[in-house]
Amino acid sequence: MAMPLGMPQVYQPQEQLITSQDPTAPRVKVIAPGCELRLIVDDDKHARVKLLPQQMPAKPGQPAEASCEIFGAELVSGQDYPLLGGTRTALFSWHGCKIQVSGPTVQEYDAPNVVMRDYLCCAAVLEQRRIRAEDLGLPAPRVLVCGSAFSGKSTLCQILCNYALRREHTPIFVDLDTRYSNTRQLQGMPACVTAMTVDHAADEEPLSRMAYFFGHLDWSDNARWYQRVVSHLSRVVSAKLSTATSREGARTSSSGLVVNAPFQPTPALLEKIIEMFEAQLRAASDFVGAPHQRKRMMKSRDF
Repeated sequence: MAMPLGMPQVYQPQEQLITSQDPTAPRVKVIAPGCELRLIVDDDKHARVKLLPQQMPAKPGQPAEASCEIFGAELVSGQDYPLLGGTRTALFSWHGCKIQVSGPTVQEYDAPNVVMRDYLCCAAVLEQRRIRAEDLGLPAPRVLVCGSAFSGKSTLCQILCNYALRREHTPIFVDLDTRYSNTRQLQGMPACVTAMTVDHAADEEPLSRMAYFFGHLDWSDNARWYQRVVSHLSRVVSAKLSTATSREGARTSSSGLVVNAPFQPTPALLEKIIEMFEAQLRAASDFVGAPHQRKRMMKSRDF
C-alpha cells in the first residue's frame, strides 16, 4: 500500500561494501598470446608468481595446457616461483595463460613482445649448429651477443642459455660486461669478467663460476689490461671446452659458448674478442623503430 504524499517516510540506509585493495593479495593476470607480463619488485619486498592450470582449446600446433616462461625458462604449472627484492622480470607466453601474482610489486603491466620470435630463431640456429657439429665432429657453436646500452644483451644471452638447457645442453656463458648485472641466473661480479657452466634453473644463482678481477666498471678505463684479462679467461674457457674426459665435460663441450660482449666496444675490440673465443656467430640485440625494422636488423647479422 502506497503511503500518502506528504507523510514522512523512514529512510533505511543500504549496506555499502567498501573493499580496500590489498597490494599483497593474490591477483590473477591474463597474458595474451605473444605478450608478456612485466614485474618489478621493490628492493625490500618479496613477491611470488604461479602459472595457473588451464586447458587450452584443441588446435593444431598448440599445446594442450597453458605454458609460460621467464627468459626462456619454462614454468611448471601450479608451482610458486619467488621474486626476491629488486627483481625485474618478464613472463612470456606463446599461446596465452593466466598468472597468479602474490605480494607487493612496484609495477606490473602487460605488453606485446615483438622480438621473441627473432630470439627463438637464434636459438633454433644454434641447435641446428650443435646437431651438425656432433654429426661431423666439428666444434660446438660459439656466439657473441653484441648490443648498445639497454638493448637487452643479457636478456638475449639468458634466453639462448635457457633454450639450450631445455634441450639438455649445458653451455658455457662468458660475461665480458664488467658492469653489475641483475640477471640472477647468470649473475657475475662487478668489475670482473666471468665464465660459468649454465646447468641450473633461472631462479637460482650459479654455484660455481670463474672470475678475473679487472678493477673498473668500464673497459675503456684500462683497455690494455682489459684485453689481457679477457685473453687469460679465453684460454681457460677453451681448455674447458676441449676437455671431454667425463660425461659432464663432453656434454658441456658439445653445448657451445654464449659470450656477452662488453659495454660499447670498438670494432677493433670486437674483432679481438671474436679471435680469442673463436666465435663463429654474432647476434645483435639492438632494435629500434617499427617491427619491420627490427626484423631487418636481425636478418642483417650472421644468423
